[in-house]
Amino acid sequence: AMTGAIPLALTDNLNFGNPHNPERFWELSQCVDGLAEGCNFFDVPVTGGNVSLYNQNPKGAVEPTPTVGLVGLIEDEAHVTPSYFQAEGDAILLVGGWGWELSGTVYVRELHNQHTGDCPQLDLPLEKRLHDGVRALIKAGLCQSAHDLSEGGLGLAAVESCVGVPTGEVALGAEICLPEHQRLDVTLFNETQSRALVSVPADQVGAAVELLIGHGIGAERIGSVQAAEAGLTFNTNGSKLHWSLAELEEAWGNSLGRLMTGETAQDA
Repeated sequence: AMTGAIPLALTDNLNFGNPHNPERFWELSQCVDGLAEGCNFFDVPVTGGNVSLYNQNPKGAVEPTPTVGLVGLIEDEAHVTPSYFQAEGDAILLVGGWGWELSGTVYVRELHNQHTGDCPQLDLPLEKRLHDGVRALIKAGLCQSAHDLSEGGLGLAAVESCVGVPTGEVALGAEICLPEHQRLDVTLFNETQSRALVSVPADQVGAAVELLIGHGIGAERIGSVQAAEAGLTFNTNGSKLHWSLAELEEAWGNSLGRLMTGETAQDA
């Protein structure tokens, strides 16, 4: 939906531990039930897939890891929408609200080593309204970029919108204002579902918000796209959090290489 596409078909790869273990089998069963519920709701056929089981060692099984791929249709090439910011001065909109759910997120797993609690909940009708609203925004020519807020939350989506550009494209900075009513880590890293970060021309904010509200999904302006030299800034409670794009690229863009060598971001 964030690219402007209507989904056509799905394939999956389900990676789990030993299914003869009742807990591991329960994980696999619940995963299949969840995929089926989503596919039935969105009327998306599953055209193929496979499973990889018995993924474990004496210390335990891998985390339940379903991998899903979708193919979709964008009827007009002009509607192909990137996930990264496009033009300095564009307004940044938060679609779907600030969210609040931290349990089951990358943040609590990686920084607090917690694997307990309910995952962020999914309201399928609300999710569909988000998809329809963003696609309508794209078709109306109002959307410059669109990035879902899922793994990593708003913080990671903002980073990827700045530096997650293909070779030859220009990375851009951003300035984003965060609310004062909520703890900073909750705002940046919660993974409440059915949300997106989109950029629109500054003079089209009103039209974009009105269109999204008409599709039953809220939106508000939270910042603006800046020149690359400005980096990424979050304004919160009278203070600023700031990183240059070079710092973000090192932390985010080179993360896989560090994982393979055992180096940490702090080492770098």
